[in-house]
Amino acid sequence: MIIRSATYADIDALLAIFAHARKQMAADGNPTQWGDGYPEHEQLEEDIQRGVSYVMEHEGFTRCGIIYTRNHSSRVAYQRISTT
Repeated sequence: MIIRSATYADIDALLAIFAHARKQMAADGNPTQWGDGYPEHEQLEEDIQRGVSYVMEHEGFTRCGIIYTRNHSSRVAYQRISTT
């Protein structure tokens, strides 16, 4: 298993992973958190460009995507979260 910076070549695998996650979230009673298309292709490109997107590979396959950043303030969804 390795964790590495994501590249534009990873976007299709990441979109498939997130589609599966949305389906599982809906089956588990959480159909609205990510809606029908989050994260969008453009968001993945932006995260890769910003250097905050990572993938975990195992046995030659991309298994998950990770965003690591200390600042989500540019995303509308995170602007509504209260930490108090």
